[in-house]
Amino acid sequence: MEREPTEQAAPVGGPLATKEPWDIVADAYTADLVPWAEYFARKALQLASLPPSPSIVDVATGPGSLALLAAKDGATVSAIDFSAAMIANLKRRANELGLAIADVRVGDGLFVITQIEPASSSEMSPPELLSLGCHHRNWTHLIMS
Repeated sequence: MEREPTEQAAPVGGPLATKEPWDIVADAYTADLVPWAEYFARKALQLASLPPSPSIVDVATGPGSLALLAAKDGATVSAIDFSAAMIANLKRRANELGLAIADVRVGDGLFVITQIEPASSSEMSPPELLSLGCHHRNWTHLIMS
């Protein structure tokens, strides 16, 4: 039996593909999970073998674990997340650490990702594009120039 779509239907990707749950848990997520996220972000940045002073975009930055580590290492960083509360935590943490993030935006990171021209894995290698970990069902991406 087919169901008629309703206005209450969950978006593609499930409820975690919306900003509301992330806005609700942002402070606890930042307090509890940043050390864990920083461990993996640090490893990813090491594996990327970035050139000196790279420019990166951290899509789905959350509280900015990767963005802040990259900025600390001399990268020019832009960051985007659809959760205003996560972005507020990123800005607060950057201020506390005395770090500058070049461009911080509340917005749809999926839109940013869809603007990248598709390329086969043989055409793209770090530092052109580095995909990092899975943040629930939302991938965190770094786009490097």
